[in-house]
Amino acid sequence: MYSLLLLLITPLSVYGQAGDPRPIDVNNPEYMTKIWTGLASINAASNSPNYLVPVKVISGTSQVVSGTKYVWQVLMAETDCNKANTNFDRNTCVPSANAPSSLYKVTLWEQPWLNFAEYSVEKI
Repeated sequence: MYSLLLLLITPLSVYGQAGDPRPIDVNNPEYMTKIWTGLASINAASNSPNYLVPVKVISGTSQVVSGTKYVWQVLMAETDCNKANTNFDRNTCVPSANAPSSLYKVTLWEQPWLNFAEYSVEKI
């Protein structure tokens, strides 16, 4: 009986409460794909005059809410493509050799069954 109780309690003690943010595997390519998918929203929300592109996911969490909420810390690099003068093209708007990378907090709330995705971004 004691071992059964311990077995039932252990997942909560290791992972926290149900609904708590959980760490993600930053090497999972799915997350970089999601960030690239939201790049238009990310660039619209950023104050940078040039387009930003993701370089690397540094850390992140996922949380079950009414859908899934992802929060990533992403190393973003500025490109030489100016938002006012250039349409974004992933093949030509590559990280600028002269611009330093910056850390951004990128949040995605998605509800796939409603075809809903909302991105927000802030410089850290």
